[in-house]
Amino acid sequence: MKISKFILLVVLSITIFSCGSDDDDNDSQEPQNVNINPTITINTDAVIALPPDSDITGLVDFGQPNGVSTSDYLVELTLNDLFTLKRPEGLLPGDVFLIFDIEFYDELDGLVDYEDDVEPFLGLVIPDGQPSDYYTSTEATNEGVPVVIFRADNALDNNDLDWKYNIICYITRDGTEYGPYIIDPKIKIKSTNGLS
Repeated sequence: MKISKFILLVVLSITIFSCGSDDDDNDSQEPQNVNINPTITINTDAVIALPPDSDITGLVDFGQPNGVSTSDYLVELTLNDLFTLKRPEGLLPGDVFLIFDIEFYDELDGLVDYEDDVEPFLGLVIPDGQPSDYYTSTEATNEGVPVVIFRADNALDNNDLDWKYNIICYITRDGTEYGPYIIDPKIKIKSTNGLS
């Protein structure tokens, strides 16, 4: 009799423990997608003292670890992750920072066509509260936008996708426009199997 009560107690304990666990919650087993939103800082006074078309990468920081230069800063995205580029810190309250263009380059520094080669993997996301033509309006194509959001929409099964990219930007201070300037970090979309 004691053995049957003990077995019944063990079975009840296992049943209660199993019902209380989160194993039935499929969402907890899927990886959480993230929005990589670095705190970008810029030495604005040093930047606007430079001539147009200057590479200002050394005057910009993406919050990378000590010993990692901005040109070596690598954003690693997995499927559905977001990456947000926005107004850097270090600007005066009245300064305007606009991203005019982003150019992508392959490992051999060859210019890559965004629409054909990058967009199928790294799409643009319209910021909350902005119109559907946020990136394509006349104002955006002539002047630039203050925020760019990318999403890793697709990934290869066996290989990571690696690009360098140039952020072409302008700064306006007290009605004077400075730039264009170039910032050139790196981005990677990790393969779906994680072997690369």
